Amino acid sequence: MEHPLEEIVLARNELPLQWADDYRHYRIRTTRKLARLRKSFNLLQRPVKGKKPQRSGKAISLEDVKKNAEVLKVYLTLAERAWAEALRTTTLQESTTTVEGSHKKDHIRSKLAKAATYAARAVKLAEEVDGFDDASKLELYAYSALISGHHDFVNHRWKSCIKNYSVARASLFTIANKTTTPGIKEQLLDVISTIVDEHITYSVFQLEKVRPLRVDNIAKKAALDQNDTHPAIAIIQKIDPSVLSIESLNPSENNRLEVVTWRKHTAKITDDDVAAALFDTVKKDSELEAKVNSTESAGASISLFDGVLQSWQDTQDLVKDNIKRYESSNSSHDQSIQDQYIISTFAGYSLLLRRIQRDTILLSQLDTTKKKEQTDGKINRKVFDKSHDLVRIYDTILQSTNQLLELPGIYNDEELLQSLTSLDSYYKAKRIDLIGQTYFLAGENKEALAMYQKALGILTSLPKLDALVEFPQGVLSKEQLNAAISRINIRTVQLQAVLTAEKIKLDNTSNASTDIPAVVDSIKTYPSNLTVDEISKNLVKFDQKLEPVFVKPVFFDIAFNYVDYDNDSKSSVLSRDTATASESSDTKGSKRGFLKGLWGR
Repeated sequence: MEHPLEEIVLARNELPLQWADDYRHYRIRTTRKLARLRKSFNLLQRPVKGKKPQRSGKAISLEDVKKNAEVLKVYLTLAERAWAEALRTTTLQESTTTVEGSHKKDHIRSKLAKAATYAARAVKLAEEVDGFDDASKLELYAYSALISGHHDFVNHRWKSCIKNYSVARASLFTIANKTTTPGIKEQLLDVISTIVDEHITYSVFQLEKVRPLRVDNIAKKAALDQNDTHPAIAIIQKIDPSVLSIESLNPSENNRLEVVTWRKHTAKITDDDVAAALFDTVKKDSELEAKVNSTESAGASISLFDGVLQSWQDTQDLVKDNIKRYESSNSSHDQSIQDQYIISTFAGYSLLLRRIQRDTILLSQLDTTKKKEQTDGKINRKVFDKSHDLVRIYDTILQSTNQLLELPGIYNDEELLQSLTSLDSYYKAKRIDLIGQTYFLAGENKEALAMYQKALGILTSLPKLDALVEFPQGVLSKEQLNAAISRINIRTVQLQAVLTAEKIKLDNTSNASTDIPAVVDSIKTYPSNLTVDEISKNLVKFDQKLEPVFVKPVFFDIAFNYVDYDNDSKSSVLSRDTATASESSDTKGSKRGFLKGLWGR
């Protein structure tokens, strides 16, 4: 009996086993194959006279196997038929939206148990026969471990599932490395990646509530633990010992990170996806740091920020998903979830600082173009538009600084908290300083001075720090903070001096204008010491102030009632009204007809 597992894998791949109907066709095909095998090996059960014919064939004995080892294909075909029925029911249950009863699950478990029993019988008979070589036995062990692992998975026996699938994984790798059948290696590796590894990962997660860092190492360790109990391990070590060698977890070799150290905190990475994502992200971040610190133009480095920021964001999303899973399993006080919070804070901290660094580069570019457009002391509309754009970028930076202060664990680190508070205050003051500059350019010196004083108050209220934590280049340093305080202080003093001088000049002008007599009062004297402007403003002294006076409103209809006439006027008006009324009544009466006059009497 040669290559029993390869024959089964090739038979499965002849049909696209995806839907319930595909598994039904495969079960029908295995049933026909079973009938042919039983007939060829003379294993058909003849019906007893007067009784119904039995569907099952004769049992396979050890003598049958010694005569012809190919007879074991009957048990393998029986196992495949039961497996196909279980998968058909599983696929049908997953594709329907209606709630299935427990009898469906019992049916699946029953069929998988039957398949595991047939596979175990084939393995037991093969072990008792001397004619089987190690390669054929290993294929039988691999098939039996695959079926038994699936049965354990359905019954939620996670430890047993990991053991069986670990043996199957090592056996499949050994067979794939030694096979000469065209195309079978790719199909076996596909079984490992799509079936075996996924079931091991899920089983480990159910036991430890963490996703495994390296599935292959976990499977190898579980297989080596069965060295004394499972005969397949001895065969694997005899054929290809490298299959069970556990690789080191060196990040430079495996593109994974084991541990994250940040701000005196150390977190162990237990998720394979997070470890791979962090390794890739840290690598990109280091390349970005080198290019930003180099002599290349800022515009060239801006294009690199998008990929790095997206990579940090994806990593943080992965960690947040893990945190949600931990919280849903009520393990919020375990060390594993504390490690996840440290990794999440590390990723969020790096993401936000890189975002601020990108925005500071954009600020420097826009500020340079604004200075170029402000030439010869002339201010055009574009300068104010650039100022609006700069304010919007400062708003984005302040959003990032607020998010930094809200990261988990920040308030427990006093040094980092003070540095981040200084960072937030620095960019608040820079934003207000920019608004003050815009007011100054518009000629609004009082408003500009108010902005400068507010910005200076924010910076001077910060506690004195010996040193800030290390931020990326261009974000904030102790020298930048001191330079901002000095610059805003100088502008404040300068504006105060300008406004004081303007006030003194205005007071002197108003006092001088009050001492000069009005032109109308000294018409005979020509004001020779005054300018034309001063003469036109000093034509007359008009110091009266207009103030509103409260009065009682008098409406026309009320006033009309108080109008009185003399007696003659009253009589003439009354006689005129009486005559008019009599004329109108006569006119109405003369116009009535005979019937109207008769009825009107």
